[in-house]
Amino acid sequence: MKEIGIWIALILLFSACNRGRGTWSWFAHVHGAILSIVMLIGMGSWAALFAYPLFIFGESFGWGTSIGGLLNTFNEPEKAKNDELYRAMLSNRACWWWTGIMCLFAWLGSNIILTFFCLYILSVGFPICVELSVSKLFDRWDRVELDRWHLSEWFYGAVQGAVFAALLTI
Repeated sequence: MKEIGIWIALILLFSACNRGRGTWSWFAHVHGAILSIVMLIGMGSWAALFAYPLFIFGESFGWGTSIGGLLNTFNEPEKAKNDELYRAMLSNRACWWWTGIMCLFAWLGSNIILTFFCLYILSVGFPICVELSVSKLFDRWDRVELDRWHLSEWFYGAVQGAVFAALLTI
C-alpha cells in the first residue's frame, strides 16, 4: 500500500513540477531540487544531490522549441515533412537529457536493467505525450485554459513521476 502512495504522490508532484517548469523558467531549479530531494530520501545517499546540476544541465538544451516544433507538425500537416525523423530526434534528445540522472540512479544501486528501461521510457515518452495531447481524445479540453503545449507538459511530468516511482520502489 505504501508503494501505491509513493507512485501517486510522485506522479502528481512531477506533473506539477514539469508544468511549472514550462511556465516559469526559474521553476526548473525547483524541479531539479525536488528531484534531488526525492532521490536523497529514496536512495539514502548524499550523492543524489548531483541530480540537481545534472537536471539543470539537461534543461539547458531548451525543450520549448522541440515541443513547439512537434506540436506544429500536428497542427499544420503540410509542414510535417520529416515527422518520423523529427520524433526520433526528440527521443534522442530526451535520452541525452536524462542519461546523467539515470546513470546516477544506477551508481546509487538501482537495478541496471530497470534503469535503462526507465531511460528508454523517458526518451520515447516525450513525443508520445505530445501526440496524446493533440489527439481527438482531448478536444473538449480546449474549452478549459489548458492548451496542447500545457497538456503535453502535464503528461510528460506524469511519465517522469512514474519512472522515478519505479526506480525507488522496484
